[in-house]
Amino acid sequence: MDANKTFKLSDWLDNGKKWASAPPMLRKIAAVVFAVPQELEFTLLPSPSLSIAKMLDFMLPLEHLSSNTPKPTQYFSRMAPDISDSDLLLRVRCLPIPDKKTVHKLQACSRQAWMDGVQSVMYSHLSGVKSHFPPWIISYWAAVIDIKRNARLPLGKCRDWIRGFTKLGSKNPDRSVLAQQALLMLTMVPWGCSKPAGLSDSEPFYTLWCFLGTHWLLGSQMDDMLELLRYKIDTSPTLMLNTRTSGTTLMPKILAAYRAADTGTYWTAKDL
Repeated sequence: MDANKTFKLSDWLDNGKKWASAPPMLRKIAAVVFAVPQELEFTLLPSPSLSIAKMLDFMLPLEHLSSNTPKPTQYFSRMAPDISDSDLLLRVRCLPIPDKKTVHKLQACSRQAWMDGVQSVMYSHLSGVKSHFPPWIISYWAAVIDIKRNARLPLGKCRDWIRGFTKLGSKNPDRSVLAQQALLMLTMVPWGCSKPAGLSDSEPFYTLWCFLGTHWLLGSQMDDMLELLRYKIDTSPTLMLNTRTSGTTLMPKILAAYRAADTGTYWTAKDL
């Protein structure tokens, strides 16, 4: 008999059972409980289709840093969420969130806490905030930290780096023009959408931040540059007459050159 046909939520919640033994149906329910509601997602978080510039200006809460951090259990409550609180959404956007380490701990034990009867989450790192928030607030905190550390921080530094070149003016007009063009692109490229098919991977556009600055590029990003060059050649009737393109995978070439370096082959082999 299919276990899901006889599944009862009451058999698993507040019944002393462990998350490790949770059946698929319970895990699906938990995924819904801890997911940021779709109707609120792009109010609380920047939509992937927003431009990089708009993502950088999107209001996200600060991270609360303190040496006196509450234990994860202090965040959980058996009381129902304050869903009737009209200011709840506004405070979610404004109140500082826990630090990264605390959020990761809360994520790790949140499912078990829910099975043990927890219905809401409190801002225990802030004094004076007594409201009880829905369990999905933990997922929201995690998303904020991920966006700020992996996308917003590096791209913000890149934008500052570009702005520095726009001030060159007559000292270096060519570079100033390029900087202006780069800033314009930041207002057009969607930060969270996947790169177009045909490139080295389908990672979001924000992973390309290495192109804006004095950073080392990843092998996949070098492959992207070569792939774009190949496309330019293959779509130009003039270039196609006297240019032949081959594969653009970079890493095998680097490995081959590294292995041949000691033997001197690197300096003489035409294929390296």
